[in-house]
Amino acid sequence: MLYPIQNNFRNKLDISGIWDFKCDPDWVGEKEGWANGLTGSRPMAVPGSWNEQYDDLFGYFDLAWYVKKVYVPSCWQGQRVFIRADLNVPQDDAGRITEDTRIRASIPCIQMALDAGAAVMVTSHLGRPTEGEFKPEDSLAPVAARLSELLGREVPLVANWVDGVTVVPPPVNRLVAA
Repeated sequence: MLYPIQNNFRNKLDISGIWDFKCDPDWVGEKEGWANGLTGSRPMAVPGSWNEQYDDLFGYFDLAWYVKKVYVPSCWQGQRVFIRADLNVPQDDAGRITEDTRIRASIPCIQMALDAGAAVMVTSHLGRPTEGEFKPEDSLAPVAARLSELLGREVPLVANWVDGVTVVPPPVNRLVAA
């Protein structure tokens, strides 16, 4: 398995541990601001599964919230930060995003790195792209546009990144198609 190793050029931030966790079968968490803190939550070991930790949640397949305060190291100032986000959102036949919860959920992490002065690169994918075959419906352009709206800054889309990409500390960040 390939994974990032901390060295002089790469600072790996481990966010595993005990997180606040709460099921949201009625999908009210966003409206009620659960991302800012959960009341009535349970402790959850992350990485982990609620099926493994709570017998009463075995077979629960709906929305759940995990919340943990993470502090970005000051050494991120001027450094490149790579964020792999799950931005695989549903779209209609015209390519318009129909539900953007995953994009909105990624904003605090991206904004935290930007606020720390990091040069941020976000990567994701849409659908199940075939390696080496670009199809317009796989483009992350609608996601980049929505991220731009939510962050209040341009999020350029970089599609041809194999030969490298220039990432500049704020105010510029990049969305890279995986």
